[in-house]
Amino acid sequence: TGTISNSDSNWISLPINKGQSVSLGFNGSGTLDSHNNVYVNTAYNDSGHLVDENTYFDPPYSLSSYEITAPYSGTYYVEVKARDGQTGTYAFEATDNFILPLG
Repeated sequence: TGTISNSDSNWISLPINKGQSVSLGFNGSGTLDSHNNVYVNTAYNDSGHLVDENTYFDPPYSLSSYEITAPYSGTYYVEVKARDGQTGTYAFEATDNFILPLG
């Protein structure tokens, strides 16, 4: 749980195993509550490799969940931002979807 805005980088971290699919569920307060005006900007693994990057000019702000499938085992760092001008607090939970067979 933490404060989120467009001007700040808001990072969350979680351990994920190689091939594991994880959904991040978001909910918020303030102006983030009813509209979910948040989006995931980037995701890195603990070796600093970029795993996912939002390159949309107008990101999908109505984000209630976001899925990551890990190419490597380790800790993943996910940058979350808010629509310009929107502020509030957010919380998230990570849910395992499935484990892909390795090999």
